[in-house]
Amino acid sequence: VNGEFFGHTNNQHRKYYFDITEIVKSTGNEITVFFESAATYSIRQANNYPYTVPGGGGYFKANRNFIRKCQSDFGWDWGPAFVPAGIWKDIGVVGFSEAFINYAVPQIFPDTEGGFRVTVNVYLQTAGPEVSGTVTVNLAGATAQEGFLSRDTGELLVTVDLGTYQKGKVDLWWPNGYGNASLYNMTVTVKSSKVCYIWYQLYM
Repeated sequence: VNGEFFGHTNNQHRKYYFDITEIVKSTGNEITVFFESAATYSIRQANNYPYTVPGGGGYFKANRNFIRKCQSDFGWDWGPAFVPAGIWKDIGVVGFSEAFINYAVPQIFPDTEGGFRVTVNVYLQTAGPEVSGTVTVNLAGATAQEGFLSRDTGELLVTVDLGTYQKGKVDLWWPNGYGNASLYNMTVTVKSSKVCYIWYQLYM
């Protein structure tokens, strides 16, 4: 940003946030992105490994099993091996004062009685140490809340336990031809002293 290096990535399947507070300007900012060849990177990673790992594929002699990238980019039975490079999904500048929700992942654990215990991992981005507040999750009629206190700037995991859904209290999601594909709305809210951020998603 504005000619200053601030971070690098090597995984297409993750979100990345970098703190650019000290280098961003009120206007006239310029973001520059450099790409290394995915084939070159994967070959170097394989060569630096202490032993040979099979399964890399013969396309361009690239070791696609040594890079976190869409594997079909290295060729598949239905497509050529172009091994493209570029920006995957949107990039942008996010301004916030205390915390916001990066993403949330529900976890479902069947119990012996035919019900389900559900927890939700909520990943926050915090603006600094000692940011405190609450995370509230509402899913399929159940609501639970968990407090948080950050120790540093960056990602903070907050796990919210929704308890157990008894057998028959929720409609299951079935594949095509086996029943209804029932979906439930999940709402995640983070509140701190300065912000109230709501994140919404549709889940089975």
